[in-house]
Amino acid sequence: MVLVVFLGLIGYLLQSAQRSSLESSVESQLLGHVYVLLGEVQEGDQGGVKLPEAVADPRLNRPDSGLYAELNTSNGNSQWRSGSLIGMSVPQAGSIAAGKQRFYEDDKAYRLLYGFGWEGLDGELTLYTLRISLDRKLIDRQTGSFQTVLWSGLGGLGLLLLIVQGLVLHWGLLPLSWVSQDLKAIENGEADKLRGEYPKELKPLTGNINSLLEHNRIQQE
Repeated sequence: MVLVVFLGLIGYLLQSAQRSSLESSVESQLLGHVYVLLGEVQEGDQGGVKLPEAVADPRLNRPDSGLYAELNTSNGNSQWRSGSLIGMSVPQAGSIAAGKQRFYEDDKAYRLLYGFGWEGLDGELTLYTLRISLDRKLIDRQTGSFQTVLWSGLGGLGLLLLIVQGLVLHWGLLPLSWVSQDLKAIENGEADKLRGEYPKELKPLTGNINSLLEHNRIQQE
């Protein structure tokens, strides 16, 4: 039971650490996509900003690729959507202050909001929110594979440790079996005292038994 609890706790901690590390990696990955898209931002004909229909990352151009991006103004108006969002509906992106970012997840995807301001030719500053999303299925698949390997490995390790523990206990308790056999020999009259070579941990016990036997013999005489 102690072994099961111990291995279960180890598995939980490793799983939590892997999940935290994976989410941190996803956030860094999404932020990298934000910087790449910001590098492709251009001045629009009517002021403001625009992004090309086909961006550098091919996944953003391929429908239902699992990686999505959208650009909205601070009041929620859509300025641009990546080709991967064609035919898809997504929840409202919301807005965020310029220079700030917010990473979160929902039941569909991991998402990163990034706010920035753009000063048009007329000198007016317009706030925009760029949202990059990564489909949860891609990450959950990696997490599932890791969990399968983790719990299979811990299960195999637990079984191996139980076998080793059983062998160690058998070896450790073997001297008591010798004492039992010698006592049976004394009961059958085949010996008059314990004569085996016992470990030092049992010598006080076997010595006291031999003293008791000797005392009993003297009393009988």
